[in-house]
Amino acid sequence: LPTSGATLTGSTNNTICTVTGANAIQGEANLTFDGTKLLLNQADSDSRRVQIRDEGWQAGLSITRNSADNGGPNINLRKSRATGDGNVTIVQDDDQIGSIDFYAADGTDYVASTAGIASEVDGTPGANDMPGRLVFKTTADGAYVPTERMRITQSGHIGIGRTPDASNVGSILQLEGNDGLAIRRPSQTNSAIIRPLGSGDGMRVNIQGDAEKIAIGVNELESKYKIIKLYDGQHGI
Repeated sequence: LPTSGATLTGSTNNTICTVTGANAIQGEANLTFDGTKLLLNQADSDSRRVQIRDEGWQAGLSITRNSADNGGPNINLRKSRATGDGNVTIVQDDDQIGSIDFYAADGTDYVASTAGIASEVDGTPGANDMPGRLVFKTTADGAYVPTERMRITQSGHIGIGRTPDASNVGSILQLEGNDGLAIRRPSQTNSAIIRPLGSGDGMRVNIQGDAEKIAIGVNELESKYKIIKLYDGQHGI
């Protein structure tokens, strides 16, 4: 500041100030920094270091990169087991490296989460060796904490409703439960459904559509199996 002639207006504790003219400095009421947290247009309602609040579409974050190459902007989430800045203590298997979490007001507070996406270590890490997985979660009706629904492991296996078994050779997509996999053409209601029936290693498979069906090891609705049916070693058309 000049030793004389400068005026400062609108200043309160922790307000960030900007120059608004010759020898004029204005305290920005919507931009404060207390040495630990940067608040943009909001009262301190969270323990996070950077907080943004607005009453319209401006409540967001925009990152733009202008460069004559194929690179784009990015967001880096980093994790170490060090207790001090600058240290790089190695992480461990199952450590969460970062997450994107979605929270909504339930009339009382913001502790209820609707969904989340997390990156976790998926194996034993080492120097230049960091196996990872992605975990996708959603919250069921009547709950406020998300439950894991899908996982992509370090080996590329995908589990929906279950943890993928990497020893299941040739099975990239694995589903859990009585429901199956529906394949549907655009703008049509009929589906081809692949679903498990029975239990154990001899589990049977049912592949069916609404009009004509293919059944393998299934004897339900026999009159509609117009193409082919295999059941207990017998088959026919």
